[in-house]
Amino acid sequence: MWRVDNLDDEKTLMAMNTHKSTEVSNVIDVAIIGGSFAGLSAAYPLVRARRSTVMFHTGETRNRFSAESHNWIGLDGVGPESVHQSGIHELAKYSDFSIVKDRVVRAQRSETHQHLGVPITELTTALGSTIHARRVILATGMRDTFPLDIEGLEDCWGQSVLQCPYCHGYEHRDVPTGILHGGPPSLHQAKNLPDFTNDLVYFTNGAEIEASDIADLEARGYRVETGAVSSIEHHDGAMSAVALRGGTKIASEALYIIPRAAFATDLHAQLGCEEIEGPFGPYVTVDDLHETTQRGVFAAGDMTRPAFNAVWAGADGNRAGIFAHQSLVSEHNPYRGARL
Repeated sequence: MWRVDNLDDEKTLMAMNTHKSTEVSNVIDVAIIGGSFAGLSAAYPLVRARRSTVMFHTGETRNRFSAESHNWIGLDGVGPESVHQSGIHELAKYSDFSIVKDRVVRAQRSETHQHLGVPITELTTALGSTIHARRVILATGMRDTFPLDIEGLEDCWGQSVLQCPYCHGYEHRDVPTGILHGGPPSLHQAKNLPDFTNDLVYFTNGAEIEASDIADLEARGYRVETGAVSSIEHHDGAMSAVALRGGTKIASEALYIIPRAAFATDLHAQLGCEEIEGPFGPYVTVDDLHETTQRGVFAAGDMTRPAFNAVWAGADGNRAGIFAHQSLVSEHNPYRGARL
């Protein structure tokens, strides 16, 4: 049994306490909060090092709207949910791994209990369970926000309204494609798309754009539409046109946007981890070991990057898992500051 509903199951707690502790009762080595690409990747090195590891996962992953994921060695085109479930089943064979279908809602550091000088972290879940962990890996991800009042936009998100051409561009090659202006990042993104299709429209959505930028877009083969966008015409998420407020409709089978991102939880803030503002939203500061500004609290994935990619998230998670393990056995790490 790899899935448990809460942490009050005596057998589960016994399985998680392979490495006994005198710091506090029911302590585990590492709690991973979030079970998508970063969280799952973090778990592998920990359980293979035979460290008790509990993953909290609600199933609400950021890319749950996409049918496929790409750029993975040996897994190109496999759906993200299939990748997640494969990872969970692989991890299930390790006796030190447990996954809990519950949301962590509160996190605080202990003032009295420590491990190698690092405070134990107490986590409380939505179902009322409490667990103590020597180390924490935050992999809670981000959520995309759509402040624009454009009917149909969210309905098509992940299917024909897209963010990353490297993730979806090949599957939408050689079709009428648009970009919705969202500032300088959109103008930069526009430079990449002519390799995927030559039927391109840039929607300024009523925003003022420099004449030099318009000239550059047109030189790259774009038709520039300056009117405000009112809606996306689609059937079950497959778009067919972009409608402007004046009534004009432009055929489009794909539309690239760059939405703002927000943290999926505030757990990093509860723990006092530093965050900074990036071009697409805030992100948590981590060092070369993927440790936050709070000792013993690691973070990985989209929540630690100014730009987002599932493969990057997986790599980040693996690194966080490795160095979280190393922090359990030594107070000092020669790799810190080594620009790994």
